[in-house]
Amino acid sequence: MLLLDKLARARQFIRALTLFNFSQKFPNAYLITVTLAAFAGYLYLLMFPAGVFYGMYQVYLNVTTPLTGESVLTALTWASVTLFCAGISHGIATLRFKDPEGIALKPENAPLIFNKLKELQQITTQPNIQNVILTQRFELSIIKTPLCGLLPFWSRNTLVIGFPVMQTLPPEYFDCAMTRTLLQYAKRGNIFVNWLSFLRVTWLLYPVSFKQRKRVGDRLSCWFFGIYGRLYRYLGLYITQLDELHADSLALNHMNDRDVFKTAESIRLVKFFLDQHFWPRLNEFLARGAVKPDQIKPYEHLTKSTLQMMKSGRVTHWLKMLSLETASRGSQEAPFAQRMHSMGYGKMLAPSAFDTSAAQYYFGPGNARLVLRMNQLWALHAARGIAHARKQKKNHETAPTQQRLTVAF
Repeated sequence: MLLLDKLARARQFIRALTLFNFSQKFPNAYLITVTLAAFAGYLYLLMFPAGVFYGMYQVYLNVTTPLTGESVLTALTWASVTLFCAGISHGIATLRFKDPEGIALKPENAPLIFNKLKELQQITTQPNIQNVILTQRFELSIIKTPLCGLLPFWSRNTLVIGFPVMQTLPPEYFDCAMTRTLLQYAKRGNIFVNWLSFLRVTWLLYPVSFKQRKRVGDRLSCWFFGIYGRLYRYLGLYITQLDELHADSLALNHMNDRDVFKTAESIRLVKFFLDQHFWPRLNEFLARGAVKPDQIKPYEHLTKSTLQMMKSGRVTHWLKMLSLETASRGSQEAPFAQRMHSMGYGKMLAPSAFDTSAAQYYFGPGNARLVLRMNQLWALHAARGIAHARKQKKNHETAPTQQRLTVAF
């Protein structure tokens, strides 16, 4: 019995060591841990410039003293260290980052979007948006692209709008969601947590940019940020959840609480529908080979499928299930029950069907062209995925045969 008790306690201790439990039971310690991890990236960036100045100082000390064999060797050693640090520093300082990929929106082709953005920025004042892009994913966020690799304190801000978000929300909910996103990055109240959160994306930009440049001198930095970026992204997962809760609070201070709640509810419900039903069903069609990717045209049916989902009887069950979502392990989304509580709502309300989607309202006649373009991009991506899967399957099937032939010879 004593042994069983010890094993049970050991299991409880190991379970408590998980990142989720650590973040929930010791929130202050978790925040300090993520903060120290965030500074590790800046320490690496500034370590080499500091090494240049310190190395130059040591060389100066050794050449200004009476020259001996030992002082000359020491001076040469420090000169080598200085050159090494200077090379790494130059590689980091000259690093350039690509902006997020997507369909670029301009005032000429999306005037209503930019008029609304200008109107909202008069309320939020910050951040200044330099680029607006449209993507295939269900997302609405701001991505900060560093202007200088050595000092990632200044950045270009890109508003990333997922086309599925605009297709599945009415204009008023989309406006509310966009306002919340701008407030989240407006440096109001939650600047520290927001900084820790967006670093989860920033640090992963470094290994990608280093790999694209393909310089021998970048290997050390590429290796470091490849490991460190993934580690920090994992470690800061629940900081992003906290940042989302802070964004809800900011939105409630500037907008009608019912609009904020209904928008958050609609986004969560639609995302659940897309992730659990819409996209898996399309993937199932592709896996069976019943249709070709260019025949499916998902973005043509997305709005209609969402409206049908809202009218179905399954919505009540899904809403009840989501309202009981008290923990969100492994996801950057805060559990919806926690968001409901912070907004002062105890029950989810069935969303109403809409007549006009945000995409139809903001793009007008151009919406049909965007739907066509998104379908083409999706079909191309799906075709590549199918070809890759077939290649892997073929390699897997031929491997045993090759092994038998090798043994036979």
